[in-house]
Amino acid sequence: MQTVSCSQHQEYWIPAEKLDEFNANIVDIIELIAEFRATSDK
Repeated sequence: MQTVSCSQHQEYWIPAEKLDEFNANIVDIIELIAEFRATSDK
């Protein structure tokens, strides 16, 4: 896990050379539980 911009925002950083191994180890459905989008001030 890497902290990005503030301590409350963490994300996985998977090196490119490890991505195939990472994907092969996903064994269940990935469920979207939240979505955050930038707001437009236009």
